[in-house]
Amino acid sequence: MMQLGGQLTSMDVQGDRAYLSEGARLVILDVSNPTNPTVIARSALMPQAASQIVVRGAVVYWLDGGGLRTIDVSDPADLIVMDVYPLPDSYAAALTVVGTVVYLGNDDGLYILDASDPGDLWLLSTYELFFGVEDMVVVNDLAYVVDGFDLYMVNISQPAAPVLVGEYTQISFAGAVVASNGAAYVADSQSLHVIDVHIPSSPVLLSTYPLSSVDDLAVAGDILYAHDGYALSLLDISNPAAPALQGELDTASLDGKLRVMGQRVYIPNERAIEVIDVANPSSPSLIGRYDDPWSGEDVAVAGAYAYVAAGEDGLLVIDLSLPAVVGQHNTLGFAQAVAAAGDFAYLADGSSGFKIFYVANPASPLLVGSHNIPDSAEDVAVAEDVAYVGSDEFGFGNGGLYAFDVTYPEAAYYLGSLSLDDGYGVAVAGNRAYVTNGYDFGSLSEGALYQVDVTNPAQMVLLQTLHVDGFADNVAVDAGIVYVVGGSALHIYDVSGPFGGQIAEYDPPGSTADVAVAAGRAYVVGSLRLTILDVSTPATPTLVSSVTLPGHAFGVAVVGEHVFLTGDLGLYVLGLPLE
Repeated sequence: MMQLGGQLTSMDVQGDRAYLSEGARLVILDVSNPTNPTVIARSALMPQAASQIVVRGAVVYWLDGGGLRTIDVSDPADLIVMDVYPLPDSYAAALTVVGTVVYLGNDDGLYILDASDPGDLWLLSTYELFFGVEDMVVVNDLAYVVDGFDLYMVNISQPAAPVLVGEYTQISFAGAVVASNGAAYVADSQSLHVIDVHIPSSPVLLSTYPLSSVDDLAVAGDILYAHDGYALSLLDISNPAAPALQGELDTASLDGKLRVMGQRVYIPNERAIEVIDVANPSSPSLIGRYDDPWSGEDVAVAGAYAYVAAGEDGLLVIDLSLPAVVGQHNTLGFAQAVAAAGDFAYLADGSSGFKIFYVANPASPLLVGSHNIPDSAEDVAVAEDVAYVGSDEFGFGNGGLYAFDVTYPEAAYYLGSLSLDDGYGVAVAGNRAYVTNGYDFGSLSEGALYQVDVTNPAQMVLLQTLHVDGFADNVAVDAGIVYVVGGSALHIYDVSGPFGGQIAEYDPPGSTADVAVAAGRAYVVGSLRLTILDVSTPATPTLVSSVTLPGHAFGVAVVGEHVFLTGDLGLYVLGLPLE
């Protein structure tokens, strides 16, 4: 097994070190020089990425879908998981640690754990909330909890017996909360509410401030930090009855929790951490960035290299012998899909069209062809010196299939196109192309599989439209059998005759995102699972193996004795057989 890269899902900061969940690994950064954060350590792969991370002293609390893990980080060279407290399989949205007590919130409500021995966590109590916990902060003897609608104040002076002491309900879709000096600050979909909670049983609205769509709040001293997904706002709250804007800064999006440490604010998102200097609240400035994290949409393998369509990060080239990213080309679009043949990689780059790269020098992929198409390039397949690009017009039913002659890739040219009701996935075998369309135009429950004659790519002909029950996303073809995934099922069609039809359907656990077929096996990825099916008799697929993954996979390829997966877990490689 090999794993590389992955999304950043959560972080915390303590002193000059930042602790991240990156591709389901704990990564420790030295941020003593904020202009150049550097990696100190990476842990072994965890079962899942963390939705929340909190660090206290030499212990990292790692909260994921399977439970709460405590990790000894006293020696970065030897990171040790000390204990795991299992939790119901539900989304965990909030985590904080005060002294030796852990407070966490999920879809069920509030859990309170004793962590006096981090190697032996045990449950003290629970407090059920009908709508679960969206955000939470603990100040002194009170936990301030929002459930997506209202604010609740829970007395936790006796952690084994939490008691509701007050609530405030005049809020719309409360999503974030902090508290300081007798005031609670709650962000909903329309504004910031400042609530006097000196008497928790009788909370009183002090003021509101026009901040909409706030993702998270943090407070330090008299400054409140609010992030709306695109910008950081700094408010002076020395007078809670009249919050005043001090400064603003456009930033990357926020995915996770704002962290404030001294005169710096750390803003994490899936692809980076931005370090903001807030020494002068009226003039916050970006001073550093850590941008190692990445995720993939699709993967292709040729020789010793894997090529990843990495969304906003464009094309990544990975040397599998190291393993490491050795080359990258940032594109103008959103890299959706990739194919590789010889010294060339072919990229479906979303709104930026179809791209061709010369990759004989993996460290420096060279763009040698860029071809605009009227729609968004979603998928690409290459066969017999022709590249076929599926496109859709953002669900408006005006996409299609485009063909380009790539006999000489650096001089590729357009051959022709076929108008279809969108084109999400493309697979080619012989003189047939198979194209999926997501949902039929105007439908949210049915898709289609198109069988196209590409004998003459300049004049492609639609032969047949096959119904897909549900979303029709990606497609693979093998020996006259077509496999379509999307939504929550694998659909199998026999197209060996003049007219095809569905012969089987298989529903693996969770959603489905991509499929590859090799040697009588279908490899289906989606959610947190790889499902391997025996399709030697396609009409009766049978389960061979089901592999739990540490993250979501969006693309799969099978080459030789390995399965290559990409998604928010980065690149994940498994050896065969997995039976």
